[in-house]
Amino acid sequence: YQSELQEAYDYYTSQGYSVTYSQVLEFVINTELLRELVSEKGFDQFTEEEKAGFVKEGNEYWESALQEYVASNLTEDTEEARTALHTLADQYYRMQGYSPEYLADSIAKQEAQDRYLNSLVGPESVTKEQVQEYLETIAASQEAQIGGSAYMYELYQAYMGMDFKFTPAGYRRVLHILLTTDADLMTAYNTARQNWEELSEQLADQSEENETEADEGETPVTQEMVDEAYQAMQDALAAVIASKQTVIDEIEARLASGEAFEQVAPNYNEDAGEDFTEGYKVHPESIMYDPVFRDAAFSEEMAKPGNHSKPVVGSYGIHILYYLDDVPAGAVPMTDELYKELSEDLLTELQYEAADKEITEKAKASLIVRETAVIEALDNAADDVVIDFDEDLTLEEDTEAEPETAE
Repeated sequence: YQSELQEAYDYYTSQGYSVTYSQVLEFVINTELLRELVSEKGFDQFTEEEKAGFVKEGNEYWESALQEYVASNLTEDTEEARTALHTLADQYYRMQGYSPEYLADSIAKQEAQDRYLNSLVGPESVTKEQVQEYLETIAASQEAQIGGSAYMYELYQAYMGMDFKFTPAGYRRVLHILLTTDADLMTAYNTARQNWEELSEQLADQSEENETEADEGETPVTQEMVDEAYQAMQDALAAVIASKQTVIDEIEARLASGEAFEQVAPNYNEDAGEDFTEGYKVHPESIMYDPVFRDAAFSEEMAKPGNHSKPVVGSYGIHILYYLDDVPAGAVPMTDELYKELSEDLLTELQYEAADKEITEKAKASLIVRETAVIEALDNAADDVVIDFDEDLTLEEDTEAEPETAE
């Protein structure tokens, strides 16, 4: 019915999807065909015990949502305030169309759909070879997406939360020892370094513009000024190193005697995030680290695994880095946890593909009449939009999520 189409359209547009009525209609039709298939095969028939379980789970979801609402909106922690908010939450969610009964029904429908999908392709159908191939396919696709760039690889992870299943070429793992130093010494060094960098940049700008005179009221930067700033930075750097020279000498002596870096480092390291097993994955293009740390990881002293760097001063103190090993390029190693994740994802894809075929066949055999004029009128009256999800969205899970807590 048009009312059902409007309800579905309103839902998707409210969730931020850009869709047309025509596209939503096809989704609604395919959803109905799926439900008919589930029902025809008897997967929506449950025992009284199973129905009671759905009711129990629905009530638990409901109460959890109410409690989250209370916790998010509570300003005065009293029994009266909690009771009032609990009542308000109940009213709020019911106005949104939710209820314990609604949730129980959604859980039952999802269980029915899961049983249907598992009847098409069961977990036992997914082989280790298929999962490994699936991993490699994902890795190749992700690598192509960012062009194998380490810069984009880290940018997507840091700012878009992308979970990559591959590693670009050129990464190495490093361990390190962080020695924190006197705050005043670090401030003096950072100030001197910033001054040298700014003067160097100004001198370069002057050279590029062939400026022979400074703007009125400004003193032109000379090479002598840059050299003096560089020497001041070096003096400040030497002071930072000197403040920990005794400890540095002790570390160097132990490493020179043949002690493993992994054994020596924990006695001196002040980096709480270092675990001395995995280390830090660094690339010459890395944007996730202090440039001083990154550059030291690829310094001439770090020619091969087993080498360690000279002490370098970064934003957090003095670093001594250790070249642990190279990270193989390509798909990440398969772990038990990753295997579980990928096998479940692959199973879902295979199930949806099989269900799509059955839905397509059922659609061909069904009498489906579309009121084209009405649909076109609805689309013409709506804003111009373009579909924003894949065609196979027709088989997204049928159960609506539990109500979100109102902020």
